[in-house]
Amino acid sequence: LPINTTWIRGGNYANGVVSFTTPSTIGVNGVISVTFAVTVQAPYGSPVVNGSYGVYCAEVPTPTMGGAVTTTVSAIDLIAGKSGPQYAVIGENVAYTITLQSQGVVSAASVVLTDTLPVSTTYVSDDSGAICPACSPGASGVITWAMGDVLSETSTSFNLTVTLDVNVTSGTVLTNRVQVSTETVGDNPANNMAQRETTAYPLVTVEDIQKVPDPAADDGSPLEGEIVWVEGIVTSEPGDIDSPSRMFVIEDPAGGAWSGLPVFKGSAFPGLSAPRGTAVRLLGTVDEYYGLTQLRVDGAPAAVETLSTGNPVPGPNVLATAAFDDTDPVSYTHLTLPT
Repeated sequence: LPINTTWIRGGNYANGVVSFTTPSTIGVNGVISVTFAVTVQAPYGSPVVNGSYGVYCAEVPTPTMGGAVTTTVSAIDLIAGKSGPQYAVIGENVAYTITLQSQGVVSAASVVLTDTLPVSTTYVSDDSGAICPACSPGASGVITWAMGDVLSETSTSFNLTVTLDVNVTSGTVLTNRVQVSTETVGDNPANNMAQRETTAYPLVTVEDIQKVPDPAADDGSPLEGEIVWVEGIVTSEPGDIDSPSRMFVIEDPAGGAWSGLPVFKGSAFPGLSAPRGTAVRLLGTVDEYYGLTQLRVDGAPAAVETLSTGNPVPGPNVLATAAFDDTDPVSYTHLTLPT
């Protein structure tokens, strides 16, 4: 063990040495991890060096030694955290949560949080309550909050909202980074920074996906292969069309031509409650399946979000029987009516 430390737990301890015996043979390129804990009696600011450790086995009885690991004893440790959505909509707001933890035995003086906003985003609001001269709507670049003195063993969090520019390219990865600093000496810099990456995609309508100039010539979607967000009202819930609930249908609230879209997930929608009248927002890939335009939400990127329930269901589009005529002699179309 390093000097100025006392073993607490982990492994087998004897005479200042901790040893571990593996429970089984380790295969080629195998990896095994072991953990032990110590109490440190060294003064603040001094290094604790674990520089004498190694591994050996029956085939290689001479220990192979590892490199020294140095840990600085600190009375303070500030930890920055950042969370937010994995996917976002181009032109809309994105909300992040920033967390600040203070561990140790002393307060951190003059703490400052610095957030570097993603490119093509601007500041909207935050609820930190801290001094922030640059926190005005439309600001971009670096936002700085003066958090003042932060007591030890405390934690705080607040929300930051930004908006994405409308001209962001589909698939752009937005990186939002936050960093904390203090005038108190000895803070561990390893966890002073955190970041969240969010990928942005456009929001389109069902009509954008479905409408084509001449269906007789080509009825494939103009957005085939693109990843998009789309909103609609569920008109046929999971399980209505097939089993095990791999598909449901949404429609633009106004109904009419070009307004319906099947939504498909190969692994089904386990646990999804989306009865008729549910408003949903979906992220998926526009796909053509044997001439049927659909939105695939299996794999990544994909998302299914429920916006509200109990909405009016768009009325049916009444067609004459002549609309089902098929001039292709090797195929036919039939309509099944409920009895």
